[in-house]
Amino acid sequence: MSSLLKNVLKATVSIALVTSGILVAGTIMAAKKIDESGDDLQDKTDSLKDKAAGTVNELSGKVTGDTLKEGKGKLQKAVGNAKDKAKDVFNGVKGKVNNLGD
Repeated sequence: MSSLLKNVLKATVSIALVTSGILVAGTIMAAKKIDESGDDLQDKTDSLKDKAAGTVNELSGKVTGDTLKEGKGKLQKAVGNAKDKAKDVFNGVKGKVNNLGD
């Protein structure tokens, strides 16, 4: 009877460990996804900031006749757009790499 009890306890402990491992893995995956979402949001905010500042500078330059400021604004907008495009390319490549494992 004691060996049967030991086997039942071993099985119970094994099942509990496997279940715990699954829960921990799920938690880690969810945390990683949240972190990636935060990174994407930060990147979008950064490029949007560049585009908004560029628009303000460009319009300010046009109104005041300051071609240097207008050019700086156009450049800032281009930098914001380039950041968006670079992130899109990165996400596309990342998706392709992730799909290779499937």
